[in-house]
This record gives sequence, C-alpha cells and structure tokens, in this order.
Amino acid sequence: MNPEGSMRIEPAKYVPRSGGKTTRSVSLNPRVCLVLLLLGIGAFSAWFLLTAKAVNIEVEPPVADVGIDGGLKLKLADRYLIRPGGYDLNLTAQGYFSIEDSLTVTDDRAQHYVYRLQKRPGHLKFDTGPVTGAGVIMDGVPRGKTPVTVRDLPAGEYLVEINAARYFPFRDTITVEGLDREQSLEVDLEPAWAAVSFDSSPGGADVFNGDKNLGVTPLTTELLQGKHAVRIKAAGYKAWQDTIEVVAGEPLAVTGITLEPADATLFLVSRPARANATVNGNYQGLTPLEVALTPGDSTEIRLFKQGYKPAAQSVTASSGEQKRLTVTLQPELVPVVVNAQPEDAQLFVDGAPAGSANRTIQLSASKHKIEIRKEGYVDYQTTLTPHAGVEHELNVTLKTIRQVKLENTKPMLASPAGQNLKLFRGGVFTMGASRRE
Repeated sequence: MNPEGSMRIEPAKYVPRSGGKTTRSVSLNPRVCLVLLLLGIGAFSAWFLLTAKAVNIEVEPPVADVGIDGGLKLKLADRYLIRPGGYDLNLTAQGYFSIEDSLTVTDDRAQHYVYRLQKRPGHLKFDTGPVTGAGVIMDGVPRGKTPVTVRDLPAGEYLVEINAARYFPFRDTITVEGLDREQSLEVDLEPAWAAVSFDSSPGGADVFNGDKNLGVTPLTTELLQGKHAVRIKAAGYKAWQDTIEVVAGEPLAVTGITLEPADATLFLVSRPARANATVNGNYQGLTPLEVALTPGDSTEIRLFKQGYKPAAQSVTASSGEQKRLTVTLQPELVPVVVNAQPEDAQLFVDGAPAGSANRTIQLSASKHKIEIRKEGYVDYQTTLTPHAGVEHELNVTLKTIRQVKLENTKPMLASPAGQNLKLFRGGVFTMGASRRE
C-alpha cells in the first residue's frame, strides 16, 4: 500500500495443474428442460394416438368392471384406445360369474366385443308359519319340507307347489332373481276342513266316516271338505247313514238323529233248496236267503216250489236277534196211468227203473223224463209235467227195429239216370202198359 492509501495489484504467475485437464462447468436452464419434456410427451401422445385402435367392449350388465392388463390403454367414454396386440381381459360384477379372457386387438380401425356375464344362482326360503312339514315341489321336483331353504337355484321362473295334509295346496309361479341373493316366500296355507258335530238318541253311538271310526256321540270332529258317507250305529239299533257335504271353514251340525230298534235276522233254508220265499206276502227270492224281521211282530213265511206242496210258518223275533229256519217241503204227487205194448215193456222215470210199464205211478208235479224200453224194440222217450187235479194217461206202443226202418224208407227215389223208382210193399198190384203204347 502506498502512502496515499491505494492498493497496487501485481500480476500472479500462472502455474498449470500437473497431469490434469481443465473442466468446464455447464448449467441447465429449467425452462429448456420443461419445454423438452413437453415436446417428448406430445410426440409420444401423437405416436400413441396414431397407432392405437378404438375398441368398444360391451358388457351385460353395464355396471360390470372391465380390467385390461398389459400395455398402454386409454378410455374415452365407452371406448378404449389400445395399440394392437394381446391383452388379458377380466370382467367382474357383483352377483355374476366373472369372465377371464384373452383380448386380441387387431389393426382394424374400430373393433367391437360383446360379453354377457352369467348370473350366480339364487336361494329361496320357504316358510309356512305354524304349519310345518309341508312338502315343497318346484317344477315337479321335491325340494324338502318347510321350513326349508332351497339353495343354488338358477335364475328364472319356477312352478311352486306346497302341499300339507288337511290344507288346500298352494300353487304359484315364482321368479328367482339369482345374483347369489336369498329370497323369502311366506305362505299361509288355508285349512281344508270344517268342524262337524254329531248327536244321536240314544247317545254313545259309534260314528263312522266310511270305514273309519270317528268316535261316539255326542261328537265334534274335523272333516275335510267334500262329500262323506257317514254312518251312526249302536248295538240293538238300526244303523243311520247319510251323505253329508262339508264346506271348509263352515261348521256343520248333524243332530236330531233318532236310532230305530234293529231288525231281527232270519236265515231261511229249504229242503230242497231254491224254493220261492215270501215274507208277509212280499216276495224275497230263492232259498237259502237272509231276511229282516220286524222285532216283536209275528212274521208269516211261505215257501213255494214246483212239484212240492206250499209250506207256511210264523216267526217272532226280538230286536237284533238272529234266527235260523229250515223248512222241508213235501212232494206233491200226481197219479199217472201208463199203458204199454208189448205188455212186458219196462218203465224208467228220470233215468231210474220203475218196474213194469203197465201200471199207475205217482209223480211229483214237476218235469220228468219218461222212458219205455224192451229188447228188440226202439225205446220210447218223452217228458211229462203232471198237474194236480188233472188226469194223466200215457198210452205207448213200441215199434220193432224193422218197423221203424221201413217207416223211415222213402217211398220214391230218383235214380242217377233221372228215373223215378217207387217202393212196393208186399201185396197185389197191376203193372204193364196199355195196348196203345
């Protein structure tokens, strides 16, 4: 420093670094970098837009999620811009089965792909309230008894039937939504019966519905809707029976029934069998048979059979009593006079020998087969039905075998040549021709 206070600058001697090179420092401008980056992005975008293809992927349901793995893609509204190549496609939606597929984008300008997701099965819960154990049938297939949940049902319509004893069946068409959802069907089955009351005099009588014993009077029971053959019976009384019609939900009272004392029963047998029988003048049929008798009253029984004398008896029986009556009919005999030639011919009646044919026989007033036989003669056969009070006489002359043969010979025959041949029996006759011939 000089006396005036100023500083003097002296030049320094330059000494380079040994073995080294001089490095020049370069600094980047941020604005330039930003511009370059934007230009690169723009160039890449232009290249992508020029080389990408428009792909429309239509999915049912529309709410499905579309996943495309692999490569660059750009979604614009309902389309995707994707460069040609292969991609992994994944379609999902709640309640639907997913689809995993390979998507191939070609060089075509516009490409359209349609996918339909399948609904997952649904579940249907059946509940019939207090009526448990009702059978569930869907489209004719049994599905269990209520309460029950039928799972994994494909979406669609089903014909549902629910049946329970003593209830009206339920039938309806049910739509299963699917989508792995659980639906509920609550059904109130309607009773198919009504309360029916029975009362009789006397009480304590058994009540039958068909062959089923419902109990004793007085009785209140439940019968299904429809017609019922009801019978009320007590020991010693006639059974009361009628057909009643029950309407579901409408109570019915079957009262004021007075049982009548039971008839007595008579088993009627005749000897011989198959005799006509009347009871108090009313025809009943052929024996053996069973007839009803009014208890306490005298009943007249009459039997008739051809060839036998009529028989009559009076029978009295108490209520509910069973009796057996056997009546033996006496034959009604009619005299028949038989005269036969030759005198030593034999008589047969109904195939049985009856001795000499020349006699008076006693026959019942019924149809008989009469035969008269003698060796060397043709048998005589006839049928005879004698009637009481009428005189019957049978006159028979047996013919020899020769007589019958001659009687059966034709008096005139025609020869093969067309000539008529006349039979001449022993005797005098004139033959020849007149002088003019």
